[in-house]
Amino acid sequence: MITHYFSLQKALINRHLQSFGVNPTLGFIGATGLFFILSNLFFQRIAYPQFIYALSPMFLIGALGQQERTDFLKICYDKKLFYIIRSLENGLITSPFSLFLIYKGYYLLSLSSLLLSLIFVFSNLLKNSSLTIPTPFGNFPFEFTIGFRKSFVLIIAIYALTGIAIYVGNFNLGLFVLLGVGLLGAFFYNTTEPYFFIWIDSRDEKDFILYKIKVAILYTTLLALPISTALAFSHPHDIWLILGFQILSYLYVVLGLLGKYAAYPSDLNLKQAFAIALCYMAPPVLVFIIPLFYKHALDRLKPILK
Repeated sequence: MITHYFSLQKALINRHLQSFGVNPTLGFIGATGLFFILSNLFFQRIAYPQFIYALSPMFLIGALGQQERTDFLKICYDKKLFYIIRSLENGLITSPFSLFLIYKGYYLLSLSSLLLSLIFVFSNLLKNSSLTIPTPFGNFPFEFTIGFRKSFVLIIAIYALTGIAIYVGNFNLGLFVLLGVGLLGAFFYNTTEPYFFIWIDSRDEKDFILYKIKVAILYTTLLALPISTALAFSHPHDIWLILGFQILSYLYVVLGLLGKYAAYPSDLNLKQAFAIALCYMAPPVLVFIIPLFYKHALDRLKPILK
């Protein structure tokens, strides 16, 4: 069953490549070479590249973990096969990044990235439980409310990792965790609301987007507050660096938000997904992609909110 599933996924990928006029074998070779080149450039030009790089595959993992797809897999496979398939998928996505981290000598980060990808598989275990987890995000539903409950286990792990970073005196690891909150917040916007929920809103498209951005920044601040506060107390002389990573977290959340509405009501297409992944690998690209997504989001929302 598992072999059949991955054979089917391979056939689907080959079909997509052929629809773009790309030979699958040449496409794989070209993608491998491009990945290696971009990864090297990323490490040459970005501060603290190993931490950002280790988090980069989590965006694709978040896309694979969308609720509709997860529910479909649960219908098709029993519980054991479902978790094996999702673990293998997440591992396959993370493996190129982990191998490159090993190539660069970051063995612990490579292992951490793989473990984090596996945590994502089990992060929604509490979702179907009868236990209702209280959240501080109830005033402005729904992305952070749903995301918090789906990722509750992961959030606990993030806070625990912050404590470990402070205990062992690893400030860079603390910054890595702070940035992870921004990426996690961006994943929350993989959930798309029904068309009707936007149509009944009284705002125009610009006010609607501005409102959503304000809520996203507010809730990202609440989610990151324990981490940024702990880092500020333990490293008061690095407050500006902490603030810089906090702002970068905001930008990643805004990117996820705008990416959703730039494609609404459809899912992200291949070009949009590539642009977001590029932003995670090369944060300066955010300066160009965020305004572009903002324009596309306005164009998508205007006919709905007119």
